Amino acid sequence: MIRRIAAVTLGLVLVAGLAWVMNARYSSGTNGLLITDVNRNTPFINNHSGGGGTAFDARYVTVCSRGPNACFLDLGDGVATTADWRLESGACLQVSYSSVDTGGAGWAALGSICAAAETATFDVKAGR
Repeated sequence: MIRRIAAVTLGLVLVAGLAWVMNARYSSGTNGLLITDVNRNTPFINNHSGGGGTAFDARYVTVCSRGPNACFLDLGDGVATTADWRLESGACLQVSYSSVDTGGAGWAALGSICAAAETATFDVKAGR
């Protein structure tokens, strides 16, 4: 009987842990991310509702620019260049990860950069 209770308890703990990982979310918060002409690598760390600071691979990412300049984004290796996705001032980008198309578990980080001598602020939300 004790073994059954222990097995059921362990199973519930594993299911709860999996549900927590599946709901991992990152938010840049009310201040957003200040982007300059130096690459900014932003790893996705669960910081939503006491997420505990655990890194996760995001399945969806939303980035909105507060302006005033266009900047460039990279979700591949987290290192952005001016050859990556261009996000215009005031625009938003929403992307979803497809393991069918690309394999793997998701994106680990967002790379962002502006052109020389430019800055912008981004609002970033990512989740699993």
